[in-house]
Amino acid sequence: GMSEEAIKGCVRSTDFSGSVGYREMIAASRSPKDTVPGHCFIRSHMDDNSVRFLDPAQYWDCGIKEITVELGSSQIQVASMPPSLIEELRECLHKLYGGREEGVGMSAAWLDNSQRKLPGGRMACLMVKEMDGETVVSYASCRADRQGANGSAFETIGKLSSKFGNWFKLNFPERWNEIRGNNTKEGWKFPPHFNHPDLISPRMFVTDRLANEAHVDYNDVGPCVVFWIKDSPMDNDTDWQFVFENVRTGEGNGKRDSLTVQLHDGLVIIFDGTKVRHCTSVPDASSPRKFGVYHGTSKIK
Repeated sequence: GMSEEAIKGCVRSTDFSGSVGYREMIAASRSPKDTVPGHCFIRSHMDDNSVRFLDPAQYWDCGIKEITVELGSSQIQVASMPPSLIEELRECLHKLYGGREEGVGMSAAWLDNSQRKLPGGRMACLMVKEMDGETVVSYASCRADRQGANGSAFETIGKLSSKFGNWFKLNFPERWNEIRGNNTKEGWKFPPHFNHPDLISPRMFVTDRLANEAHVDYNDVGPCVVFWIKDSPMDNDTDWQFVFENVRTGEGNGKRDSLTVQLHDGLVIIFDGTKVRHCTSVPDASSPRKFGVYHGTSKIK
């Protein structure tokens, strides 16, 4: 219900061009080479002298529900889920991380099964691990349905992925089709117990308080979609940002070679991790749980 002038005035307060869709470029000044182990963002990504800081809440307050950064060969899209969906997904994540007995039968090891030690937090790779020809090989956690006081792991994981997948399919149908199509082209198949029609991909990654180095996903294909949810809606999130290290914005004295996005409860970012260096900032040591859920396409090795 806001006037166009009021919306543009609000958007300008974030020091962008005054438009919700704006063109930028991938900076040549950042090396696309492999990660530097242990080099993470703690506070430098908040320095207005070197980075562009984007707080999507300033857009949402104006009634704008989607931000697009055009990068020529790629784009970054930022959106927010409705509160009712956020609560449904939060409930799934609480069950998943509730403990082997109290939750849905998922052990701590299964929720920290990434192939390398992360600088901070933990990452769980779920559903399909690899393809053996036409045969689906699942991660250990998903080879059988696990049970706990809060029910079934298969039901919880399926709901977490398909409820978000349904929203994503309705709101970003081209992106949903692109990610789903890339998985099909690569040869990934859904296991029978995770074959809901709205699922985005046969494998997904769930993180808790993740901190990692800026990197490019050389083993992925095309865009991915990530959503973030806090343990409680009242938790502080000032220590929680997503950093695009080589995205250049502005000109002259206003030129910045990194884009920092403030993360909020229910925030969604769609981007091509094979083209832009990205990472999650290091949360405070006292931070409560902060969850990220990733769907994309991995190359079949």
